[in-house]
Amino acid sequence: MSLQVNGSEIISLNPNAYVLDILYFMRRNNIRRIVISDSNKVIGVFTVDNAIRQILENKLEVKVSEIKLKKPVFVKNNNIKEIVNTMLSLNSDFVIYSNKYIITEKDVIRNFNWNL
Repeated sequence: MSLQVNGSEIISLNPNAYVLDILYFMRRNNIRRIVISDSNKVIGVFTVDNAIRQILENKLEVKVSEIKLKKPVFVKNNNIKEIVNTMLSLNSDFVIYSNKYIITEKDVIRNFNWNL
């Protein structure tokens, strides 16, 4: 039996949202990533790295569609081995599963079987 990881339900915003709005949602929901989608199609992920860059450059009134987002990484199942292999091979700290969940490196560590 293999370990399954669900992660957190995706919080998504439209690409017409402003960076300031995204920062608000990140703080309000205590998250480091927000999926950007248009008509239920994931087009990218706004991360804390994007947030820091926008703050440093004082570009908070910019629409998210105008900045480079992190490329979404998808997995077909939530098996921990597939998730870790995908994260490592694509150098990503998250994956999207079933267009419903975002699974991060923290989720993987939380779900690791420490009783080996």
